[in-house]
Amino acid sequence: MSAKDICLFRTLVAIVDDDLAGREALSELLQVMDVACRTFDRAEAFMAEFEPDCFDCPITDVSMPASAGLIWCGNSGASVPPCR
Repeated sequence: MSAKDICLFRTLVAIVDDDLAGREALSELLQVMDVACRTFDRAEAFMAEFEPDCFDCPITDVSMPASAGLIWCGNSGASVPPCR
């Protein structure tokens, strides 16, 4: 199911982290809490699938090699939900 299909019906969280174990653990935790999420191994992968008004919250690693999460949040543009 695509992100666009999910976001029509419920809250959708984007998890952006280069660490597979971290992505999987956070994804499982959110799913147990009945929160839909999509995982991405880098910011570029998230932006390739990004749909305006679809993702409600991005959760990102602050120290990814190619694009650190804090820098990416600052440069992601107005259409991406605010990073927290």
